[in-house]
Amino acid sequence: MRDPLEQKADTFEERQVLAIEGIALCLDALASSMDALATEVGLWRDSSMDSTNMSKKLLTVGEAQEILSIGRTRMFSLIATGQLRSILIGSSRRIPSDAVEEFVQELLLESNTDS
Repeated sequence: MRDPLEQKADTFEERQVLAIEGIALCLDALASSMDALATEVGLWRDSSMDSTNMSKKLLTVGEAQEILSIGRTRMFSLIATGQLRSILIGSSRRIPSDAVEEFVQELLLESNTDS
């Protein structure tokens, strides 16, 4: 694409085309900046989530799911089958952080005995 800032336009239509090309360049630059920022924020957020969540006594289902890197359906399946302990506080389901640790330890023991 030609650089619209360096082009000269003689007609109204040519000026419109150059203006649209200039806007497109700005939007591309903005999209690139936003992608870079989203990546940076995502990395910051991921690295802080582990230490923040594991210092909590009770985790939301979503937080425990993120720590275990599993999907929502699998998470609720583990809860329903009793493989992962959970409690209800009113209508809110919470996972004790030590239950997540116990679950991981059980998985490690199972994988060691299978080998």
